[in-house]
Amino acid sequence: MQNLDIERINEKEARLLRFYGSDGEVLIPEEAEGLKLTEIGAYCFSDHKPAGRKEETDGKAYKATSALLPVCGDLLETAVLPNTVTALGAFAFYDCKNLRSLTVGHRLTEIGDGAFMNCRNLKRLRLNAKPKDRTGLRRILKQWRSELQVSFLCDGTEEARILFPEFTESYEEIGPAHIFGLRIEGEGKRIREQFRDEVFDFRGYDASFLKACQEESLLTLLRMAACRLRFPVDLSGEAEERYRDFFRSNEKKVLGEIIDRRMKDELRLLLDCGLVSPEARRFAIRRASAAGFLEGNLILITAASAAG
Repeated sequence: MQNLDIERINEKEARLLRFYGSDGEVLIPEEAEGLKLTEIGAYCFSDHKPAGRKEETDGKAYKATSALLPVCGDLLETAVLPNTVTALGAFAFYDCKNLRSLTVGHRLTEIGDGAFMNCRNLKRLRLNAKPKDRTGLRRILKQWRSELQVSFLCDGTEEARILFPEFTESYEEIGPAHIFGLRIEGEGKRIREQFRDEVFDFRGYDASFLKACQEESLLTLLRMAACRLRFPVDLSGEAEERYRDFFRSNEKKVLGEIIDRRMKDELRLLLDCGLVSPEARRFAIRRASAAGFLEGNLILITAASAAG
């Protein structure tokens, strides 16, 4: 059960001001009251209302009850925006600390200031677009410095997945004249710049992996490489070999990380790609047994049996 508080933009379009539901999962329809929803209003999902705004508009808003609440702030966990939405207002998701996953369409190209401020647990963005479509992804990433996994979906099927590492910026004094220089830590900023005419440049991402190997943790690198091998959109032979070489060069360390974190999909991928040697497989079986990772142990033993 859900209800929407909307504001008319013109004869055909409306802006969502507040969403009312019974839990933290939000699925916004493309239309409300006969109008196409094209904008998410400022502070829509934030429990911080802008100055001067009332919770009800023109008496048409649905008041909160014990079963129907404004889904905002800490209550919000997942949000799916319709493909009709083209603009996200300022501070739309401000302070939504429990928001974990967000789905948007390729038409979303206008992102207001602070739209994702303090969304500390947002780890996954699902983009309803083909991998080579023009989208607003670059604008979203411009506001997001923490790690983010982005999936490209076409008719509900995941066609590409990219991991954008976290990066930090700080200023440090570099001279006696109180001159300050910008210091950037992490390869995430450079990776976020891999766009051409608002189309994500997969080959630019792959080229950045060499630098990332000097900056990022083993866990981040294995997840970056796994995403590209699983979804090899525009992946050159040279780049594929680079990712494979990363896994071969860090075989036991990678397997240790995968087993300790119970990463079943990554384990299956390495086995399917032939990137686990017999010696490393025996090591992984011992490690999985010691860690009580029974499902991982079964995956490894099954692969060993199939290999003869």
